[in-house]
Amino acid sequence: MQLNDEPFTSLDVRPQDEFSAGHLPSAINIPIDELPKSLGKLNNQKPVIIYCRGPYCMWSHETVEALRAKGYEAKRLNEGYPEWQAQVYNSNMT
Repeated sequence: MQLNDEPFTSLDVRPQDEFSAGHLPSAINIPIDELPKSLGKLNNQKPVIIYCRGPYCMWSHETVEALRAKGYEAKRLNEGYPEWQAQVYNSNMT
């Protein structure tokens, strides 16, 4: 399935090197410091689900606020990439 077919956009706001090391399937990467100049990469007709380093990473909170202020439907993934990766790893071990 291609990203455009998804009912939402997964947005990883971590730095490019972290995204390159691993990310959720179909996610796009816009580091938080590049967000203002990269809004054109987001479809404002789809909800945006934002994640970063984990539940205490403030970048996802800041991004939700910034996108909502621009009229996007934005929500934060409660967990981050490390937690997702751990779940995938653990499920493959059984």
